[in-house]
Amino acid sequence: MKKLCQYLLALCVIIGQAEAQTTTVTAETSNNTSASSSFPGLTDFRTTLTSTTPSPWTLGSFIETNPFDSTPLNVSKVNVHSLMDPSFAGKILVETQSWFCNQSPLTSYTRTYVAGQNDHSFPQCGSHLDVLYDSNDQVHADAAVNEMSARGFDGFMADTSGGSTNCRTGSASGTPLSFTFSTPCPAKIQLVDGAISKMMISVNQNHPNQMVFFLTEDSSALDGAENCGTGDLNQALCIAQKIESDISYYNLNYFFPSPNNSAYLKNADGSALVSFFIAEEHQGQKSDGSFVNPIDLNQCDSSACVFENGTTCTGTFVKNGLTFSNCWTAIWDAVRAHAPVPLSLIFRNKGGFTHEQSDGAYAWVDPNPATGTAITAQSQEDWKNGTELDDFYAAAECARPGGTCAGKLVFGIAKKGFDREDAPFQALGLGNVTAQQCGQVWLNSFKEPFASGHFDATHPLPFMLVGTWDDYEE
Repeated sequence: MKKLCQYLLALCVIIGQAEAQTTTVTAETSNNTSASSSFPGLTDFRTTLTSTTPSPWTLGSFIETNPFDSTPLNVSKVNVHSLMDPSFAGKILVETQSWFCNQSPLTSYTRTYVAGQNDHSFPQCGSHLDVLYDSNDQVHADAAVNEMSARGFDGFMADTSGGSTNCRTGSASGTPLSFTFSTPCPAKIQLVDGAISKMMISVNQNHPNQMVFFLTEDSSALDGAENCGTGDLNQALCIAQKIESDISYYNLNYFFPSPNNSAYLKNADGSALVSFFIAEEHQGQKSDGSFVNPIDLNQCDSSACVFENGTTCTGTFVKNGLTFSNCWTAIWDAVRAHAPVPLSLIFRNKGGFTHEQSDGAYAWVDPNPATGTAITAQSQEDWKNGTELDDFYAAAECARPGGTCAGKLVFGIAKKGFDREDAPFQALGLGNVTAQQCGQVWLNSFKEPFASGHFDATHPLPFMLVGTWDDYEE
């Protein structure tokens, strides 16, 4: 009997160890993210044969990063704050791009990497990849926000294309001229706005004391036939009034949606933060004579463009080697003057610190090399984009007490890499690749603001931005 008991005890131990091992393996391999368990990721079919690479893209010897082979469905839940310098006491926010749908009928797009050798099609919903979930779904929004919280994020910056019903209604009218924006927008804009609203609900209900969020208005809110991408002499007026209309919408629906129940990020003075991802600079002409930037106000360079109250704007100025229309100065002055509540306006990259009406700047994931140049090992590994990232942090020192832009907000950037070659919205071969370097870019970019010597415990960094949470296409 004693031997039988010993045998049964040993058997129980073995079974227990096996069950524990199975449970551990399951926990380490099952999907612990908000991504769809049915989405297998994409396969990267790009060739390494430089002789067959499409012009003007020169591949070089190889692509070092290959993000499309699989989707990592089990990701470490180590708190992201542990990746920062110990002196960091600010907030870490993650940028979201919530424009994915999974609705019938699906379409497909085809990438031709080498003609006749490897043409491949990918499923598409709307203008983006089908990643097998809908961003505008409360169950998914809850899962995404809960996952952010589990990994220690303090909130998110949401890319938006404006209010759902804030699209242009007819032409400018009246004296002085003005535009109306009260038409329901295309489904793609409503999708994003609905998704952000659902994430806000999730934050307010489930993480009201931990997480915050704020909006970044994308250029896509302004261009297109439904808005201000017309290129006529009223375009500057249209852009100003579209931004003003969107901010009024944000004020009603996001800034203070209900008493004591808004997780929207505010500055120390109580003003709501709004950032902008808008290309204002002149970007040159295509071979067909059109301009690369659909909201480029080049038509106002020599001919005065109509603006508010019968005034006009014309001419250009140069900043950081780039040319801008003076109408942008008039636009931002009008946005500030007509805002329904006090705002903190945040602009992109180092020029944001000296931008018209700026209250701060955020660094962004801008990959090398420049469009049309060769992808080499050196360019792929240059995750700082030359001196661009450190130039941002050096410029940000102006925000220190006593600095030339003291009090302005600073958002550093952390990223894992970048590769947009399979995005449906971009032509193949533009060469935007930053290698992940086996996770070292991720780790080093969190440390960079401090390793570069621009921030420390005496000169704290208030915000770190991670780009991005859900950009399957970049």
